[in-house]
Amino acid sequence: MRRYEWADNAPFYPSYEGVDLDAFANHHGGNTEAVRFTEEIVLRQTDGNFVVKDRIGHTLREGIAGISITISRSDLGRVEFLGVFTDGVTQIDGVDWRDAVTEFLAFKNSVGEFAKRRMIRGIKDMERRGAKGPIDDISYAVIHIQPETEMEESSWDLQPQEEPFVSSSTDAVR
Repeated sequence: MRRYEWADNAPFYPSYEGVDLDAFANHHGGNTEAVRFTEEIVLRQTDGNFVVKDRIGHTLREGIAGISITISRSDLGRVEFLGVFTDGVTQIDGVDWRDAVTEFLAFKNSVGEFAKRRMIRGIKDMERRGAKGPIDDISYAVIHIQPETEMEESSWDLQPQEEPFVSSSTDAVR
């Protein structure tokens, strides 16, 4: 999993292009070559513990331009779900963000609004264990990736599916 974090909790928004871009850069010290955006690559070991594989500093210029992640075809073959979270996942009182991500991606199935159900259940479970829940709004989007063998076996019928493979939780959960 990867975590991206802007210095001073001041992220770049595309709406800053033009009018607010100078103010944004000035807020970050005005030096576009200064490291102001951090990428942390974390691996979950088979015993459930996490290890930081790498921590990469990106310049303000790179952060504004955006970061791309390349996933090789062979690596993609081992991926079942791809999720993107808002920073609210790092602000669940009493829960490490890595544990929250792991819990929110522990799907029993991918039927219907599976991501929304999983987040609601995950937050309830966290609260039962003593966490106070999200401090900030939280949402995520998930893409379910079918293995090629399943895709090859399907009829490629373009009729609407009863069970969508993409689900997102855009409701603020508190």
